[in-house]
Parts: sequence; structure tokens; C-alpha cells
Amino acid sequence: MTTPVAATDIGFSTAPDFDNTLPWNAMAANGPPWVVFSGAFKFKTRPDHIARKMFIDALPGSALVRDYPATTLAEPFIDIRKESRFRGFALHTNHGTNGVALDVNGLYASNSIISELYITSKIPGVMWAIPMALRSADPLGIRGVHVEHVELFAASHALLWLVNVRGLWLEDVNCYPAGGTVSHATIQHSGAYRSAAVKWSTRYLETLYAYNTDNMKIDRINPVAISQSGCTNITQA
Repeated sequence: MTTPVAATDIGFSTAPDFDNTLPWNAMAANGPPWVVFSGAFKFKTRPDHIARKMFIDALPGSALVRDYPATTLAEPFIDIRKESRFRGFALHTNHGTNGVALDVNGLYASNSIISELYITSKIPGVMWAIPMALRSADPLGIRGVHVEHVELFAASHALLWLVNVRGLWLEDVNCYPAGGTVSHATIQHSGAYRSAAVKWSTRYLETLYAYNTDNMKIDRINPVAISQSGCTNITQA
């Protein structure tokens, strides 16, 4: 069985002025497959994407902090492109209103497990454009991802952006918009490829914008305003 390795044992540091981008890039390229973080880790430049299967876990109170500005709305901070587990973090940003905090992207990221996240900003006027995105441009979409116990606070664009997802399970995933959040939660197609078979359990979701999506069920506490186009069988209970 794989043994977890502490992030600080492979070059990461919680020192306030340390840039953790280089140790992240080394981990993404050829580091141990299971890394555990404890503390707050700043990134001064954009880290590389994860393109191999990994377990990336955090102990309670741990955070990854984007300490640089994103240049585009959809530029990812944590970018997962291979089936992986990402669990237990707060994701914060210190700059601007662009960028995606966590992007799970592409067919090969299917079956990933994303859990126990808190994504927001603690600085007035600073926020993510999109705290979390699951998306694929592949004809087969991104399939079988399981997201649980996630809190998304404030966004300049959409709190949760789902594109060409199939067989997605969202369990206790909650979206709290701030004034100016444009698209709340959005689920949509990619070209001719439709999203389908999505089950979402939520304690808080105000508005869902749905486009070209089939068979989605929302189990919620508060009623959800659903604006839909080209969809079939979207229900809430």
C-alpha cells in the first residue's frame, strides 16, 4: 500500500514569503503519489497541472493560497487532468477577480474524488471568477466524478461551472453567491456534447442555469430557481 508523504518533506514550506510553485511542479511531474499538506502554502506563480493519478490530501486548517493574479476568467489555479483525489483544503486568492480555484478537466480526470473543500477569498473586492469547474471538450465528456462536502462562497462569474459532465454525483455541495455573482451555478453542453445523469444534494443553492442537459435531480432544502434551455427531465425534490 502506498505510504503518504508530508508536503514539507518534499520541498513545500509554510513560510509567508516562500513560493511553493516549484515543489508543486516537481510533485506533479514525478513526486510521490500520495502527499499530505498541513498549514498554509502560498504560490507566487501559476503551478503546473496534475497529469498523473495522485492523492492530494490536507489536514484540518490547511490552505493553498494563490498569491498572484490570474490573467483570464477561466485560468485555473489547481488544475487536475487525471483521475485523482483532492481532499481537505481551503483555497484562497489574494489578487483580482479572475481565475478558477479548482479545475477538474477532461476525460482522463473521470472518476476523480473531490471532497471537504472551502473555496473563497478573505479580502474585500478579491474573489475567484469561478471557484470550481468540472469540464470536458471530449465527445465522451468527464464521467463519474464524485464531489462531496464542498462550500463555495462568492464569485465574479459562476460559483460552480459544469460542462459536458456525465454521471456526476454532487453530495452536500453548496453555493453562496455574493452581490455581483453572474451565473450562480451553471451546467451546460460542450458543442454538440450534452451533460447528463447528474445527482445533486445541496443545503444551499439559489439559482441554476441549465443548458442542453438531460436527467438531473436536485435534492435541496431551499427551492432552487432553475433557468433552462434545451434540457430534459431536470427535477428538484
